[in-house]
Amino acid sequence: MKNINLYPVLLHTLTAENQAFKDFIHILERESTILQGTYTHEEIHQIAQQKTAWHQQYSQLQNKRRKVLQALELQDSVDALQELANNDPEFKTQLEALLEHAAQAQALNTTNGKLINEYLGHHQQALNALQSLDPKQAAHTYDASGKRSKGSAGLHTQVRA
Repeated sequence: MKNINLYPVLLHTLTAENQAFKDFIHILERESTILQGTYTHEEIHQIAQQKTAWHQQYSQLQNKRRKVLQALELQDSVDALQELANNDPEFKTQLEALLEHAAQAQALNTTNGKLINEYLGHHQQALNALQSLDPKQAAHTYDASGKRSKGSAGLHTQVRA
């Protein structure tokens, strides 16, 4: 390690990453609560915006960590960070918490993704049911743009998230 003075900067960055993941977990928990209840599209849109903003913030923290590690002539890897953690109890505490928070966020995000896919499936089934109506009834349905449907029975659309 050439520049030992950068170590406090690395510890501070790791602490900031830890706080960022706590914030992300809070966003994901809110998303889960919204998805499990009666939600509006506005609420879903706000969550999506918060997740995007979080990702941008976290990307900046990751870039800062990479630059500090590079200046310390270390690789940006869990192994390199764990080697540093072996020599410093404070760093070890922050690293372990960060890894736990990252795992928790991944699990919550996966669960929320499954809920979203389930809801998409239900919406697709409802749409397919409407599209397969008797042509006389289908003439009274509307497409996504709000125009009267042409009554194309049996049209199935695949939606991917």
